[in-house]
Amino acid sequence: VNLDAAPGFTAVAPVSAGGVGVFSGAFPDALVRTDANNLAPRIGAAWRVAARTTARLGYGVSFNTGGYSTIARQLASQPPFAVTNTSIGSVTDPLSLTSSLTGSASSTGNTFGVARDYDAGVVRTWTLDLSRDMGDAWNVSGGITRAAGTHLDILRAPNRGPDGLRLANVQPFLWQTSEGRSRLNAANLRIRRWYVRGFSTSMNYTFADSMDNASTIGGGATVVAQDEQNLAAEWGTSSFNRRHQLSGDLNFELPFGDN
Repeated sequence: VNLDAAPGFTAVAPVSAGGVGVFSGAFPDALVRTDANNLAPRIGAAWRVAARTTARLGYGVSFNTGGYSTIARQLASQPPFAVTNTSIGSVTDPLSLTSSLTGSASSTGNTFGVARDYDAGVVRTWTLDLSRDMGDAWNVSGGITRAAGTHLDILRAPNRGPDGLRLANVQPFLWQTSEGRSRLNAANLRIRRWYVRGFSTSMNYTFADSMDNASTIGGGATVVAQDEQNLAAEWGTSSFNRRHQLSGDLNFELPFGDN
């Protein structure tokens, strides 16, 4: 069971798989429309610029279909297949054990809905890399990466406001859409010494900047937008952003026998 929402979330009503929504018309059996254009090409090329210098570039498209299983589990746990109750307290009227277990009576008890036109998230990645062999043992390389995400998950709470519920007789519910986006720009520099007499080492430095307004990147959205009336304020530094990364390794093989 999904929720059919009127424009602006002025009203919502449950709709079963394959049913007809009060506000949006017919729903498919999957409760979200088929997203059938997910072509994911990956293209790469390498060019020997000089005897010891190689340039590589690549472009790829990746789709995230992992969110569908999470959505399906939540839609399968809605009334009438489940009994749900939500209790809301306030500073002036705090919840007691009795009121919390009693719950609130409402005509619409759904706790989750997803936009009928939900799309699978997509990330497009561009890479450019230049590698140069320095002598017989050392290699220096560097590259840039740009990734742009669209149709990413945003988890909203349209029935909650500073003064309580916005819709009478409707429990607080979460609403998942695919209107999020992201962008990542990164540059890296690598220095490596190949194995010579059992000894090798490498150093890798990456400078990156990532921004997004998504509740998750990778499926299974759990973070709810802070202000339902101002989704633009969600745009900010990604939670996984690491501006500077420096890593290295040192390897030495003991000469135990031939090879």
